[in-house]
Amino acid sequence: MTKRVVLSVISSIFDPTGLLEPVIVRYKIFIQHLWLRHISWDKELTHDLQETWKKLYRQLPALNNISIPRLVKIKDEVTTIQIHGFSDASERAFGACVCILSGNANGKLRSQLLCSKSRVSPVKQVSIPRLELCGAQLLARLVKKVLPILCVPIDSVHLWTYSRLVLTWLQDTPTRWNTYVANRVTEIQDMTSNFLWHHVASEDNPADILSRGAGPEELWHSSQCWNGPAWMGQSEELWPHSNTVLEETPLEQHEHNVCMASINGFEEMSRFSSLKRLKRVMAYCLHFIYNARNPKGKKFGSLTVDEIEEALLRCMRKTQELSYPDELRDLQQGGQLGRIANF
Repeated sequence: MTKRVVLSVISSIFDPTGLLEPVIVRYKIFIQHLWLRHISWDKELTHDLQETWKKLYRQLPALNNISIPRLVKIKDEVTTIQIHGFSDASERAFGACVCILSGNANGKLRSQLLCSKSRVSPVKQVSIPRLELCGAQLLARLVKKVLPILCVPIDSVHLWTYSRLVLTWLQDTPTRWNTYVANRVTEIQDMTSNFLWHHVASEDNPADILSRGAGPEELWHSSQCWNGPAWMGQSEELWPHSNTVLEETPLEQHEHNVCMASINGFEEMSRFSSLKRLKRVMAYCLHFIYNARNPKGKKFGSLTVDEIEEALLRCMRKTQELSYPDELRDLQQGGQLGRIANF
């Protein structure tokens, strides 16, 4: 029972359209876990990993019980065809799926899963909003790949995501955001300029099972995974509407905007990924302010140790002001310092 054997078994699952992705994503996550443990190809797995793999391996035969109809449109004469794509993300994985909604002249509708795709979250920790954006990017690429293959006219394309923040990013100019977000927003906007983006609740999102994974039995009995949310079989007036207010203060703005907010109010300090980065950004801001106020005595060159230490001191002082306002007020007024609950 080695990593080579595990990968060989997983690779033997033939699923080119991704209909079994909710099951396969669990095996992808396990492979990533083996890489993180730095286990060589032919070294026997540790006891805990062997037990985990045994549980996953015993579920594989149940995949033979899943039967999927090849016909994805309504049996009667089709009068309308729509594409509906869904995306979702979690700390472990993100995914996207595409459903075809077809209807006949009598107003009867049928929705069925066409294809799906999942990816394991990066080893480097990434925030959930960024993973949701990666899921939307994966959905845009999947739809772009599917549309030319379909040999039928498509009336409209609707894309759904659970993240309101992603919708905010997609509705604004990419140059407003930092590089990570801007690059993905630009690609998504280019590929989906003629499509409609909507918000979908988590309980109505078929891609939710892609982001968390599922066993064969759970997948087989998940009608939402195979046919989409229940409201897709109803008229468009009964669909959920995205008329709610989007995020008013979205994250991932350009770094210089965050820096000035940090100098003036310090409320944005939590957005920095590390203390080292916060200190350097704060030091550059203080450096700029000093030169702006002292045009005849400007400082040139790289940051000094004293400037970095001053930036750290400023951050510590402001953090204390935000965390312990009552205690600081008592000290300033010459009163007795009360007991701090956190201590």
